[in-house]
Amino acid sequence: MDLDEVWVPYRWPGQLGGEDVYISGSWCEWKERHVSLRHCSASASYPGDWVALFKMKTGQHEYKFNVDGGWRVAPGDPLVMDPEGNINNKRLCVKNCHIEFCFKSNSPVARSPRTVISVIGSWSNWRIATPLQKEGSNKWFTELSLPPGEYSFRFMVGDSTDLHPVMAVSDKYERQEVVNRDGQRVMCNKIRVDVAPAFYLFYATGWRQCTLMYKMLKDSNPLTAAWQVAAMDDSPSRAEPCGENSRWKQAIIALPAGVDASDRDRYSMQFFIQGPRLGDSSDEDNPGGSKDSSRRRSSVRANNGNGNGAQQSAEDAAAARWFAPLPDDGVPGDLRSQVKVDTPDKQSASACYQLRWPGGWKLQRGTITKFPCVTKPPVLLCADIDGTMVNEHSDKKEQFWMDARTKEFQEYWESNAALARSVLVFNTGRSKGQLIWLLKEKPMLAVPDVLITAVGTKIWYLPDGMRCFQDPTEVEWIEDKLWSNRLDEGWDLQQALSAAGEMFKLFNRDSAERVKWLDKGQEHPHRVALQVHTAVLDDLIERLQEAIDKRQLQARIIMSGAGDWRYVDVVHRLAGKLEALEWVRQVYGVPVERCATAGDSCNDILMLDGKMPAIVVGNAQEELVRWYHEQNDHGRIVLTDKPEAAGVLEGLARHGLY
Repeated sequence: MDLDEVWVPYRWPGQLGGEDVYISGSWCEWKERHVSLRHCSASASYPGDWVALFKMKTGQHEYKFNVDGGWRVAPGDPLVMDPEGNINNKRLCVKNCHIEFCFKSNSPVARSPRTVISVIGSWSNWRIATPLQKEGSNKWFTELSLPPGEYSFRFMVGDSTDLHPVMAVSDKYERQEVVNRDGQRVMCNKIRVDVAPAFYLFYATGWRQCTLMYKMLKDSNPLTAAWQVAAMDDSPSRAEPCGENSRWKQAIIALPAGVDASDRDRYSMQFFIQGPRLGDSSDEDNPGGSKDSSRRRSSVRANNGNGNGAQQSAEDAAAARWFAPLPDDGVPGDLRSQVKVDTPDKQSASACYQLRWPGGWKLQRGTITKFPCVTKPPVLLCADIDGTMVNEHSDKKEQFWMDARTKEFQEYWESNAALARSVLVFNTGRSKGQLIWLLKEKPMLAVPDVLITAVGTKIWYLPDGMRCFQDPTEVEWIEDKLWSNRLDEGWDLQQALSAAGEMFKLFNRDSAERVKWLDKGQEHPHRVALQVHTAVLDDLIERLQEAIDKRQLQARIIMSGAGDWRYVDVVHRLAGKLEALEWVRQVYGVPVERCATAGDSCNDILMLDGKMPAIVVGNAQEELVRWYHEQNDHGRIVLTDKPEAAGVLEGLARHGLY
């Protein structure tokens, strides 16, 4: 394999639909139908994904998927907005996964010139095999570029004429048993892949466009005499890190090809930021950023500026900065007379910023800080809204502190988790319209990527890329039609209404009202909802199940709530808060151990009672706290000391997901 080529898998989630899927990108000058993706077999629970695996040049590549003739971005892949306003996926493709297979030196198979070995794994949904290249007399290997995470794989061993090669595992790697597409348990190898080694830089600025000027060094010696140039893209964050209309920019600088893992820390990077031309009115008139920003902005007001800390005190700035002398040429002398430049010392052209080793970094107001979470796989957080992310109180002082906790979470999420491609899901009893109203009323509430409503019978997404780059209250959220259509099979709303209607005849026979209608399926056609008094709750659920069975409905009963009146929902047997969450998890491709759920009431047991790490916030209802103490969960569920959104942050930290 060429030193500058690597095998790269791409995936379009089957849940997002499509009958004809292609991928194209910067590597092929955006040819409309560059590579066709293969459709994987669907299971009983999920539609099959679309996958491709092909060899390409190492480096950074922007790309999009052409789905049934329309351009789309994959929500689980890194998103950027380039200086022209195009929203694309962007990936750093380097060799971060080396897989090899060895025979014993005297093996006749190893000596045969017809022996062919391939590897197939979960990175391509077990659909596409990658050929291994022979090295020496008994060793085969290949190099892949994979997103960080854990993967399982098997080797295919045969000769060039075999239609059914032997499946094998290697003693070189750990083993684990997995269930294949046919439901059989098979032995596989597994490997953990770390983030691609590189410098990941996030820059807080009010400049709409800026450029990273850098030099890579090895053992403090520059690898090039001239400054290298890299574009800085808008990052997937709504934060205003240095004032109104400011933003986080991002750039990724890969290490040279072929660098051994043991040598990575010998590399460092010097850089400065080149901003707009002097006299550019869009930045001069509004140093915090552009006037026409289309983002939803929070109510925070901070020091305006381009991220260089000009408004800091000299003492604070000097204490925070890392100085590194430039080579003799320094910052080009004529550059400052043409454009705005961000360097640590504005009075001298002989200093620049320095990143001392590869990894995640932030530059904000002249201060460089380590940012390790960007080198870890993303997190998916699924949280209830009312009582968990926001709360209401009649006392103004209490309301102030509740809103402050909501704001604290928003600031953490947008300036940390969102930069690391994490996913925020609200799983709520509110409707989509009620959420949009709440986002307008409470600008301190973090914007979700996904909304699950009506006890998991509806899933909504913001349009491709719009979570980060447009006001979520002014765009049309997109319903997951595949999820809704999946719930049509075996569901009959009229029969569900008939079964629920029988409960009124049975339990409201005298003047006492013990059953009330909540939802007759007008807004949510896969759900019928009742409010039931606890005095008849157990008996009603038994009678309701009998009525469902008599009508042969593909339905389940979900009971939730607290107090004297409880919620009883009749939904499709495949629906539910946890089921909808698992569907969304598959869309984004986040492993179970990197997902977390959070709630404050018994309604949330439906999603807390799964396999994912769970958080019960400190202000939780007594019944939920009692449920928590009854669970033998081996630490999977935590009860936090802090209430509401501050408790969510505490729970993420205790689970190691902060």
